[in-house]
Amino acid sequence: MKRQFEQWLLEVWYGQRWLAKYLLLPLTALYCLLNALNRWQQQRQQIRHLVPVIVVGNLTAGGTGKTPLVIWLVELLRQAG
Repeated sequence: MKRQFEQWLLEVWYGQRWLAKYLLLPLTALYCLLNALNRWQQQRQQIRHLVPVIVVGNLTAGGTGKTPLVIWLVELLRQAG
């Protein structure tokens, strides 16, 4: 079942099933609208921190060198006071 869905999704994605792609367009529009509303709401409710916050990361989970970067950054900030 999972394999069949994967195959169907690949066919839709790469254009072999154009009818399904057009039938999914309303869901795409709904997703975009909900995402925009969510982002707007989040911007209105931003949390104000009392101290500076630095975020190190991205979509990649591991093996990109975040930990060594954070260690270097902490040492740099300690030296700066």
